[in-house]
Amino acid sequence: ALVVVVLAVTSLTARAAGSALSESDQQCLACHSVKGLEKKLANGETLSLHVQGPAFAESVHNMIGCAGCHANITLENHPPLKTKIASIRENSLALTKVCNSCHAAIFKLYEGSIHAALLREGNSIAPICTDCHSPHAMMPKAAYDAATGAPCSKCHDSIFKAYAGSVHGKAA
Repeated sequence: ALVVVVLAVTSLTARAAGSALSESDQQCLACHSVKGLEKKLANGETLSLHVQGPAFAESVHNMIGCAGCHANITLENHPPLKTKIASIRENSLALTKVCNSCHAAIFKLYEGSIHAALLREGNSIAPICTDCHSPHAMMPKAAYDAATGAPCSKCHDSIFKAYAGSVHGKAA
């Protein structure tokens, strides 16, 4: 009975997130919009499975829906209990391949970056797609505000502050 109540409440939350969401996406968000939804991994890490419904409803990715990126998961086979996730990082690296399927041109640029070079060298904290961009809350390029430095300032704050204070940053 408690599960039914939780699903009903979260379903309303998912619907409130936006009428632009398909019925199947609303079904996904009925559970995944619950704060604290997570999966304990064998290595002791905790993988968050929470998706903010309102952010996803406004995301450019809402047009492709949940199944656009998570094609291996259906309501019939979910949760896929046999899926072994070694670590949060391994999960992120695997999902990066999904990003490449739609963003091949951007991946080509990424492959020439210092971040990709660090990844190829085996750097375990080299940035990949989801380290800078939330796939469930991706805003259009027009919404990007260069003045905030996001997402680069997340890791490169001192460099961004130095640039912002420079004559060039002030002119921009």
